Amino acid sequence: KGLQIQIQFGHEINFDDLIQEHEEKHGKLWKYRGKEPTSIGNNAAQGSQPQLQQQQQQQQENWVSSKEERMLYGKIVKRIEMHLEVLTKEVCR
Repeated sequence: KGLQIQIQFGHEINFDDLIQEHEEKHGKLWKYRGKEPTSIGNNAAQGSQPQLQQQQQQQQENWVSSKEERMLYGKIVKRIEMHLEVLTKEVCR
């Protein structure tokens, strides 16, 4: 007669080991920090056109993931999928 809904929450998934392993081999990961003092908007009045173009190019390059970073992201996704599969099996018992 009625609709049954079951909600189950998993546990925290930790990726620190994957990130640490990556950084030991390839150096620190670039992290977005919002507006930084060196951002284009803050230096627009101070820099020449070539300097501004170089800053813009560097900012764009920061958003392009390297092959190694994409491999790390793949490992993170696989870990998430593994935990979701376990959770799904627990819920569907």
